Amino acid sequence: MNGTRGVGGSRWLVRAVLATLLVVLAGVGAVEAADAHTGFEGSTPAAGATVRALPTPVRLRFADPVLPGTAAGVLTGPDGRVTLDTPTIRGVVVTLTLPRVRHAGRYVLAWRVVAEDGHPVAGTLPLVVAPAAVRAA
Repeated sequence: MNGTRGVGGSRWLVRAVLATLLVVLAGVGAVEAADAHTGFEGSTPAAGATVRALPTPVRLRFADPVLPGTAAGVLTGPDGRVTLDTPTIRGVVVTLTLPRVRHAGRYVLAWRVVAEDGHPVAGTLPLVVAPAAVRAA
């Protein structure tokens, strides 16, 4: 074996390692780009708000449009767990209606949608139902 071949072999190894790193870094960039699907932007009422009348609409806003027929919501609290009626979807806004409940207190609205890019997005929205909302129901 001569010394020149060893140096050439080292260069080949360095090039192979650099090529592998470039492929890995490109893959990470692709994953980040693919992961850039719609996000939850906010709600009306806001998280932690006190609801004073029932039934009442809750509007969820997203960065990108939501696929029709893909939204669902469940309300959990002192009354147990209630699956909400079919939400209305208009572009980036999903409207769910909170039903009448028997007990005031802390509730959590769990929701799930599918964005136009096919990615599911889910979250929760804590709310407080005021005693006045229960009496009015």
